[in-house]
Amino acid sequence: MSQGFVLVAGLGLAAWLQFRPQRLSAEFMHGWLLPAALVLAAVRGGGPVDSGRPSLSVLLLVAGSVTGLVAGGLWARTSDVWVDLSGAAWSRARGRTALVWAGAVAVGAGLSGITVLAGVQQGAEAAMLALAAALVARTAVVALRAGPWRGSGGRAAAA
Repeated sequence: MSQGFVLVAGLGLAAWLQFRPQRLSAEFMHGWLLPAALVLAAVRGGGPVDSGRPSLSVLLLVAGSVTGLVAGGLWARTSDVWVDLSGAAWSRARGRTALVWAGAVAVGAGLSGITVLAGVQQGAEAAMLALAAALVARTAVVALRAGPWRGSGGRAAAA
């Protein structure tokens, strides 16, 4: 299975899951399992570090991962989080979440362009690691946002 296919499938699954209401208990499985699968796919078969330019390769991987963490945090901040009357916590991405995704994709494309111009050989593995970072950050921030309202039947709207 190609790395590009895994990346596109991961993006599609993440988008499909997040733009519909997700009960946090069920969502936590997706929130941790999908990033783990993406990391495993990225490091399998040699990994994302270019042996010819390892320092620059690692720097670009770190930049992509930080971008993913920031994007995941913003993604979570633009999502609705609420607790229903039974005490179950829920989340759902909103319209402005798509703008966060578009910005993250633009920054990722810019990093990919820099990678190509610098002559660093990184495939879809770097983008898979950035997506994994975004998913982990999103899950963690949504869990933190839902915490104060658990059991209250209240609603925490996106800031």
